[in-house]
Amino acid sequence: MSDLVPRRGRMGRPSLLTPQVLELLVASLRASANVKLACEHARIGEATFHMWARRGRDELAEWAAERGLQPDEVNQDDIDDLPDRPYIEFLFATTKARNDFQLANLAIVTAAAQGQNPVRTVKEKVRVVDGVEVERTTETIERQERQWSAAAWLLERRFPDEYARTVRSEVSGPDGGAIVVDSSPTDVLLRRLAEMADREQAVQLPGVSPSSGLEGDPGGNGANG
Repeated sequence: MSDLVPRRGRMGRPSLLTPQVLELLVASLRASANVKLACEHARIGEATFHMWARRGRDELAEWAAERGLQPDEVNQDDIDDLPDRPYIEFLFATTKARNDFQLANLAIVTAAAQGQNPVRTVKEKVRVVDGVEVERTTETIERQERQWSAAAWLLERRFPDEYARTVRSEVSGPDGGAIVVDSSPTDVLLRRLAEMADREQAVQLPGVSPSSGLEGDPGGNGANG
């Protein structure tokens, strides 16, 4: 980040947008905080955060128009040497921080879906002769497990029209009957993904029984996300 020069606001009061405040906001957003928590950490109001973002978008649009560009055609290199553009820098830095968090967590989910997270099992063997232990060894077995729930999570969020869960309900059925609830084929898809993963693991790792446990939804983050 370039050095931000505190700007004067109304009544000659210096702007709160200092390098230290921006650094706190970026660190919080990248670590998973939502805007509310990031603002509390940096000791500014949410309204101030959104006002800075709005000013950044307005200044960026103006700067781009002067050069015959669209705002989304401007990159970080274009603004690095701009004097007195703290709100554009704020917009770029906070947007990148949130994108960094999303990409980092998507990479984790994708790795789980593709079976790139190794699972290690340690087995201990004991050899006994005439009731006396003569040898004790350990064996480490490593296998790759694909998580069908991670694959389903990605499909539902990347292609919601095809894979997202949908529910239709009626307050009352025909002739005042019971409520009717219909679900999409998502549950069928999830079962098929699980079956495919188990079959593939059984083929690749003969003698090692596939995991039968179903992992939880990896979409939850300890960050807002």
